[in-house]
Amino acid sequence: MGASKNDDREQYAYFSLPYRQETVKLFIKKGNSVKTELTSLSDLVDKPYMIGVEAGYYYGKEYQDLIKRPDFQKNISEVVDLEQNVTLLLDGKLDGLLVDLITMQAFVNKYDMHNTFEQHPLEIYSADIYLMLSKKNYDEFLLNKINQAIITLKNNGSLKEINRRWSEMQEANQALLANRNRRVF
Repeated sequence: MGASKNDDREQYAYFSLPYRQETVKLFIKKGNSVKTELTSLSDLVDKPYMIGVEAGYYYGKEYQDLIKRPDFQKNISEVVDLEQNVTLLLDGKLDGLLVDLITMQAFVNKYDMHNTFEQHPLEIYSADIYLMLSKKNYDEFLLNKINQAIITLKNNGSLKEINRRWSEMQEANQALLANRNRRVF
């Protein structure tokens, strides 16, 4: 449902109009932010941290460039889904995981894991997010129907309302950050 657009994917997939903004952050166990000294992704090369990612996800150009380097790869653990990464983090086998803010909030709410994780201040990636359709299995007719639905939702205010609700949730989290000097989920 939510995909980032890049040159490789555009070879085999259609992309809808963007329908929201994706922001990927580093999440760690609550209370470990001070211990996790990272100011950029490239800092992983010189640090003893293991970071979890999900196979097939796009984490931005910086990540794409760094993952080609063996000295960066040794600090990355790639799994199939968020549940695996969370289990590894809670078991102490990971120091953190990269995940979209909205996806993490939905996970926390679904499994009632409030106050289990915190967001590290490290900036990872932020960009528009799209629906992605395989060119092999779908045609532009379906893509056009999806785009029209996105336009309709934008025009009637529904998409704005959904984004407003997410923004309010993020603002509440930022207020929590200001009160606790870090964002906690």
